[in-house]
Amino acid sequence: MKEINRKIESLEEKSILLKINSGKIDLIENLEEEFPSDEIKFNLNLLKKMSDNDIIGSNYTILCRIILENIMKNKYF
Repeated sequence: MKEINRKIESLEEKSILLKINSGKIDLIENLEEEFPSDEIKFNLNLLKKMSDNDIIGSNYTILCRIILENIMKNKYF
């Protein structure tokens, strides 16, 4: 969704983003709040690789904290 929005903006087109939430349609006002950043997606992939390889150390817990903080900030802040 973020990549599509970047392409639309690069073409200098006007657009609005909508989402369906519990049967009602809402306007997405801030795309960055709605979808995780590229850094968070990268961290999630790192966590998956660490978990798959049973490499759970201090870096693992730090990445978990960063991801959870991001979720809490976007969802409840």
